[in-house]
Amino acid sequence: MALNFRADGAFVTKTFDRDIALEMRLPGLEMQFQEAGKLAAHILDPEERSPAEVEAWILVELLHRGVDRDKFSKSLPYTIKNLITGDAEDYSPRACAAGLRQLLSWFCVASSVLSNDGNVVCLPQTLMLVEVPGRQILGTGFSPGDAEFDEPYFFMGGSGKRRVLKASELANDADPAAAVAQFIKRG
Repeated sequence: MALNFRADGAFVTKTFDRDIALEMRLPGLEMQFQEAGKLAAHILDPEERSPAEVEAWILVELLHRGVDRDKFSKSLPYTIKNLITGDAEDYSPRACAAGLRQLLSWFCVASSVLSNDGNVVCLPQTLMLVEVPGRQILGTGFSPGDAEFDEPYFFMGGSGKRRVLKASELANDADPAAAVAQFIKRG
């Protein structure tokens, strides 16, 4: 299971049930359903909303679209390591706006560079963008950061032989996309 990432900053699910998809846009993290590729009228702004309120909005929107309640599940089709869940804290994208805008910028650079060689998808478990030529995932992509690196980075190769180019190494580069393309080309 993978998400699509669009250059306008939207992560979009694959279509399901009655040609429905859900998108979430950076930097505000607003969510909106699509029906047959067209955006629905209702937009959820997660600012000062709890996870339970977001979940309720999603469920109500699905019910309005005629999705059978028996198809609803909180179970993810993948695992997320160290996932923290709960309803104690409201979301606040505005408090993180600068970081989310910067992250959007890196995702856009990654999408533009990686899409030159193949199809690019986002792995929802890690939010990594990876190239998928045909059906095989290669070891080329972008990560917003993880336990190994606490900043966004580009990577090439598999485990053990992976090369990394960190965002901090590109901070003073006039054209980060060209530098990343060169990194990938050197392979």
